[in-house]
Amino acid sequence: MVCYLCNKDATEFYSDYFCIRCKKIQDIMKLYPNVLETLEFCYIRNEKQVDNKKELVIKKKLSFADVLSGVKTRSKTKELNDIESVD
Repeated sequence: MVCYLCNKDATEFYSDYFCIRCKKIQDIMKLYPNVLETLEFCYIRNEKQVDNKKELVIKKKLSFADVLSGVKTRSKTKELNDIESVD
């Protein structure tokens, strides 16, 4: 029989509804009644968080492009030092 929650794993016994992993989830939910609120808080973004994430990504792309234009590798630094020493 297939698990009722994940629909992937087989149940341990024929009379069970959940696989071993989903049974653990069920046990945790019995111990901690506010599991749903915790999961929503940790894993689901609200509108304010989505807007903030968009702004951060846009800023990150701009700053990353700025950083790439000014990247100095060891070989570039050596070339610059050689050119400065010749002058």
